[in-house]
Amino acid sequence: MAEQTIAQVGGWPFNAPSDTDQPEYTARDARQLVTATSVPALPSRPLGTRSGVRPGTGTVVWVAGGTVSVGTHSGVVDAGLASATGPYSYAVTAPVAWTLDAPHATYPRVDLVGVRIDDDDEADGTGQRRAVVAYLPGDPSVSPAVPTTPDRWMVLARVSVPASGTGNPAVTEVWDALPSPVWTVRTAADLPALAAHLAGSQTPAMAQVADTGTLMTLDDGSWSDVAAPRRFVQIASAAASTTTANAWKNVATGNTTVGQATGGEFEYDTAAGAVKVVRTGIFVISMTASITPAANTTRAGVGLSLNEGAVSSSLQQVYQCPDATPVSFAATWTRALSAGSRVSPMVYSQGAGTGSVQSYLLTIARISD
Repeated sequence: MAEQTIAQVGGWPFNAPSDTDQPEYTARDARQLVTATSVPALPSRPLGTRSGVRPGTGTVVWVAGGTVSVGTHSGVVDAGLASATGPYSYAVTAPVAWTLDAPHATYPRVDLVGVRIDDDDEADGTGQRRAVVAYLPGDPSVSPAVPTTPDRWMVLARVSVPASGTGNPAVTEVWDALPSPVWTVRTAADLPALAAHLAGSQTPAMAQVADTGTLMTLDDGSWSDVAAPRRFVQIASAAASTTTANAWKNVATGNTTVGQATGGEFEYDTAAGAVKVVRTGIFVISMTASITPAANTTRAGVGLSLNEGAVSSSLQQVYQCPDATPVSFAATWTRALSAGSRVSPMVYSQGAGTGSVQSYLLTIARISD
């Protein structure tokens, strides 16, 4: 195992002597008191917290060739030495690097990079009071296992090391972020500058606009009002169209106005007359249409055409209807869709002749991953 002592550690800021002329408290006392105003507790550890890296931090661990590096950052480690220990703050004030152990001739392995707390005051047997950034090589294997996390560690990243001559090492960062702050800006005009300031952060960001009280969330560089509906799209008819006798018809082709679209979840495919789903999830899809059927029409309805890569399917709702009498139909479905799926609004007419579609509205909302 390789390791380097960190320059600044928050575990022992006030280890004062215990004579009558001085304040009397231990490093443990100080950690407990500071933690009360800095990080949330856990039900299982009321004087502990979740270990993590300071929110807003960018890349912490990276690999180049045969060297793995830990960048400048700070965080908190709950070493779990005792129920009353309290968490330890730390800061890596300059990048630290190691040469990876040589790859195995035949098998890959998984290494760990993390932060470890040593505190002999808490009887851990190390004889030290320090925090270290550490590198722990794993065991080569046909299917290598991730090493067991050592005691008093917070794992920052896993390094996948392929067998010799079969590729380059790769890093997967696994650290958690500490609870994110809610930033404050004076007006909405200040939001773009804050977004630029937060560029590269790996944690979500929220901001409150002081003059309106609006709470905003940052998603892919764009701010959205938390109170506003998100992650949905609406498309509607641009003009009246017609039905096709005894057939389903895509009423979006060449006749669509893209209404609201929020959250970066959807795209509109003009050529296909379809809404494209950008991210896999569970969706609620609603379709409404106002139709004047042709004479002798007995049934009409609304539906969806679903194109999910190599698989096509449909969802349909058909109703009895009086011929030549304006009528409105509506239907709602809940459906799991994969990224890249396309959804088209369909209208059906059974009977001879051509009716008219005064309007349609298709709404798609992603409700969960």
